[in-house]
Parts: sequence; C-alpha cells; structure tokens
Amino acid sequence: MDNRPKCEACDENYDKVQRRPRSLTCGHTFCSQCIEESIKKVITCPTCKAEHRATAVTQFPINCEIEALIKDFKGAQLTSAEALSAKPCQDRTKGISKKLWSSVQEHKSSISNLITKCEEALSQLVQYQGQVRDWKTQHHQLHDRLHELVEKNKAVIELLEQEDTRVVNMATEGETTKKQLHTRLECLDTVNTAKEIAITISEDNQYKMEAEDWTQKCQEDFPDVSTVYTSVKVHC
Repeated sequence: MDNRPKCEACDENYDKVQRRPRSLTCGHTFCSQCIEESIKKVITCPTCKAEHRATAVTQFPINCEIEALIKDFKGAQLTSAEALSAKPCQDRTKGISKKLWSSVQEHKSSISNLITKCEEALSQLVQYQGQVRDWKTQHHQLHDRLHELVEKNKAVIELLEQEDTRVVNMATEGETTKKQLHTRLECLDTVNTAKEIAITISEDNQYKMEAEDWTQKCQEDFPDVSTVYTSVKVHC
C-alpha cells in the first residue's frame, strides 16, 4: 500500500521538483503544479472554496512538514530495498572480485549523487521560473499602466490643440479690434465741426461696444495664466 503524502487535487504523490507541497493562506496544501495551473487572478481552494489572489505559485510557501514526511518515507523505502536486495546482491557478487564490485558500487554512488544534483537543479529552476513569471506579470501590469497613461496623454494633447486654436482665433479677433480702435482715435484727431464730431462719436460707440464684448469674453473664457500655474503646482 502506498502511504506517501498525496495532493488532494490531482491525487499524485508530492515530490521535490514539479509537485512540491505548498500551503494556501487558508491552510490547505496542494502541489505546485495544481496551484500553478489554477492561477489566473484568483485561486479557489478545492477543499474549503476560499479564494486567494496570486500571480505566481512561489507566493505560497512550501509545506516543510510534508516534505519532511516525503524524505522520511524515501529513507524507509531505501532501507527496506537494501534489506530485500542484500541477499541477491551477495549472490550476484559470486565470481566477481571485490575490487571490481567496489568499482560498481562507486559508480552507482556517483550516479546517485548526480541524480540528487539534478533534482536540486530542477527545484532551483522551478523556483526561478516562478520568480520570472512574477517579473513578467509585474512588467505586463506596468505596460498596461503606461499604455493607459499614453492614451490619456493623447487625449490631453488633442484638447490642448483645440485650446490653442481657440486662443489663436481669439487673439486674431483682438488684434483686429485694437486696430479699429486706433483708427477711431485718428478719426477724432481730424474732425473740425460739431456735425463731424457727432457722427464720429456715434460710429465709435459701435466699435467700443465690440471691444468691450471682446475683452469680457476673453476674461470669461480664458483664465489668468498665473492662477492656472498656481493651481497646477498645488495639484501636482
């Protein structure tokens, strides 16, 4: 009977590479692979249905107690295997010199050491992959925020272009109004009779009304630059 600790989600045995046991915030433990496959924005615990927000499997800690159980179980398996294979090994060594058999054992030991190193390297790769995916998520989020900022900036530039056009049109109208007032001043310098004065003043009133309307509209539609600058500094 296989009594090794298993993941409740996939019913596979835990290991120290792809299926390392990790504990969710709710306290339930599942293998790294099942958690990683569930990651979107919210992970739902298969046992208690609690929701956990995460972007990478490495955000959940390794369950050291279960890993210790796995280690103990492997140790017990090795001891049992050695006991069962002791006699066959003795039988196999018949006709083989001790020196040659010693070489076989050394070769087996070196292969076992390499397997252990491979497992450690794979475990390191899994952890690094989790970190890389965290970085990818962060930079995707940064890209989305920058894209949003660029789009907002485009909208602001368009508004500023429209405002610039409005200012140019208003300034052109103001320059025309100013020239008309200068012309009326020159006309007043040339009047010689009461009739000419009356006619000129009557005509001037129309230009004065237009100039007053322009200045009032300018003040209402366009704020004082110093006021706007101060407001921007405060909000920044």
